[in-house]
Amino acid sequence: MSNADETRMNNLADRLKRIVAKLPRELSFALGLFAATRLVLVIIGVVSRALLPTSPLVPTALHIGRSSLYTGHTWLDIWAVWDSVWYIQIAQQWYPPQLPPGQTNYGFFPLYPLLVRIVTPIAGSTLVAGIIVSNVCLIMACVFLYRLCMLSSDEQTSLRSVKYLFLFPSAFVLSGVFSEPLFLLLAILCFYHARKQNWLFCGAAGFLASLTRSNGVFLVLPIAYEYFKSKDFSFMKLRWDAVCVCLIPLGALLFAGYCYGMTGNAMAYSFAKKTGWYLMPSNPWTALCYNLHSHETTLKFNAVFSIAVILSLTLFVRKIGFSFWLYGMIAIVLPLVYGIPNPVKPNAMTSVYGVMRFSLEIFPLYILLAKLTVNDSIDRFLTAFLAILQGALMVYWSLGLSMVV
Repeated sequence: MSNADETRMNNLADRLKRIVAKLPRELSFALGLFAATRLVLVIIGVVSRALLPTSPLVPTALHIGRSSLYTGHTWLDIWAVWDSVWYIQIAQQWYPPQLPPGQTNYGFFPLYPLLVRIVTPIAGSTLVAGIIVSNVCLIMACVFLYRLCMLSSDEQTSLRSVKYLFLFPSAFVLSGVFSEPLFLLLAILCFYHARKQNWLFCGAAGFLASLTRSNGVFLVLPIAYEYFKSKDFSFMKLRWDAVCVCLIPLGALLFAGYCYGMTGNAMAYSFAKKTGWYLMPSNPWTALCYNLHSHETTLKFNAVFSIAVILSLTLFVRKIGFSFWLYGMIAIVLPLVYGIPNPVKPNAMTSVYGVMRFSLEIFPLYILLAKLTVNDSIDRFLTAFLAILQGALMVYWSLGLSMVV
């Protein structure tokens, strides 16, 4: 390398350092963790695909309409498994004018694929667009998680909450073509603005959340608690801004109205889940016991994980507060409501298979872990343990196996 080249490299490095130095602390911290973790996860995924057999459910080539789902580059294709195909199909073709029998894309809410559709012309590929949308949402979620945590904690605890978001066992899903990163961002924004008493922004974030995932409508419960708490639980102090909380379920109602206009069935989402995926409501406790006694490792693992989440939230409710506890409990119990196989299709997957993915939205867990690891030794041990566990689960994810669906 000539002296001129070396000078240019040094100048570029200095320029990058100055840019990073100007970034907010939480953003530079999140970007650093993002770069490190995603590099490791890509290496794990690529090596797994190269050395181990993939599930038959992960084809090497799949076409949707005129476009290929996969790029042919393993380091990109590992981020599109399981339900990714539905989001990409919606982004490319939108919803059909009729409600077909069996599995259909009406089983997925529209905001995430709409954003992917918007970004696709810039990215040049629907899959790449999905990865971009997911990762931008992930980084923004980290920034606002830090800011939410800072409203009641110190800086070190807030930074640790971001770290534990990246270390969560299934956090690699947040870089995949799934709606979880967008929903996580919107849920955090909803609580952040509630704590700041910016009720219009809170309601808008909740509206978008319920347009992203069906469980977004349940945000209205913990947010309503936050609102009444801000009014000292006095009906005499209620103001017009209470209406903003009512915006939250309107996202799901908007989608239902769209479904009615397209198919004549406002409950197209529920119809698709029932007839396409054979999901059947059941008692959550019964479902938990059923899966604990299952002979299938995946179901048993997810049931044990559900219990761990429920116990963690409940035992440390004072550390996170009632509204965070309520939000987390709703998020972990909902998959259990559809946790027993339908007798019509006993071999069909239940929502318990997706517990590891669905639990990513429970951001109070990241805050709780940050508060429980003030001791450096505990923090280092938990960091190492979660990193190893996530790496192992990433292998399953990359191969299309059902440990994380």
